[in-house]
Amino acid sequence: MICSRGLIKRILEHLHGLRRCGMQVDTSTRVPGGMRLLLVLLVCTPVFAAPGESEPYEVLVLHSFRSSLPVNTDWYGGIVRGFSSEADRLVEIDIEAPDLSRFGDADYVSNLLDIYRYKYRDQKPHLIIPTYTPAYKFLLDYGEELFPGVPIVFCGADSRFVASRERAPHITGVTSHRDIAGTLELALQVHPGTQRVAVIVGSGIMDLQFEHDARQVLEPFGERVGFMWLRGLPLDELIDTVSKLPENTVMLYLVQLQDRTGKTYIPINMLEAVSLASNAPVYGL
Repeated sequence: MICSRGLIKRILEHLHGLRRCGMQVDTSTRVPGGMRLLLVLLVCTPVFAAPGESEPYEVLVLHSFRSSLPVNTDWYGGIVRGFSSEADRLVEIDIEAPDLSRFGDADYVSNLLDIYRYKYRDQKPHLIIPTYTPAYKFLLDYGEELFPGVPIVFCGADSRFVASRERAPHITGVTSHRDIAGTLELALQVHPGTQRVAVIVGSGIMDLQFEHDARQVLEPFGERVGFMWLRGLPLDELIDTVSKLPENTVMLYLVQLQDRTGKTYIPINMLEAVSLASNAPVYGL
C-alpha cells in the first residue's frame, strides 16, 4: 500500500488552521514515536492504495452538530483542501450530521445505530473523521461494531475527554482545550475593578457540559468576584438582561446552542447579538 506524505502534511496544516470556534488546537496527540496528527495513518493504516486502482477512497465525516452550523462547513472545507492535492486518486467524502450534541438519549442512539448498520452494511468507509467530542464519543462506544478496524481521525475533541478514554492504535486526532480560567484571568487584568462576572450558557446537553466544566475551573475566582449565571435565556430575554448589567461587570460567553424553551441557536450568531446589546465588555472562548 502507498501513502502520500505530502497529503498527510497538508491535511494536518488545514486542520490545524481551523480555529474559528476559538478553541486552542493541540496536535500533540499520543502517537507511538512522537509522530504528529495524521502521520499515524502513514505507519498504521493503508491510507491510499496503489495508484492504478480505480476504487475511490471513501471518507466519512461525522459531525457532532446539526448540518446548518457554519463550523461544519469550515471543517469540510479544510478536509477537502487537504485531500485535493491527491489528484491521482478519487476521494469521495460523505457527511453525517446526527446532532449528537443535542440528542443522546438511548432511544435516539438505538435508532441511529440501526440506520448506520443498514446504511453501511455492505460498504465501509476507508477513513472516519468525527468532529468534536460527541461524535468522537459515539465512535469510541460503537465504532468497532459499525466500522471494525476503520481508521479514525478525530478533530476538536475535548482534551480532557480524550485523555480519560483508552483508544485503539488506529485512532488519533487533534484535541481542543477551552481555557476558561485563562480567559477570565485576562478579563480581570484588563478590567481590574470588576466585581461580578455574567456567564452566558445554554440549556442543551453540550451547553450543560460547558457549564459543568466552567463551574469547576471558576470556583477559585469566587473570592475575587461574584458570578451571575445566565443559563438558557431566550434571545429576547438575554438581550434585555445584558443591556442592563450592573456596573463593574464583565460578561463571559461560554456557548448557547439551545435555550430553556428548546429553541436552538448558532453560537457565533448568539455571541454577535449579545455583544451588540451588552453594556459590559464581552469575553468568549
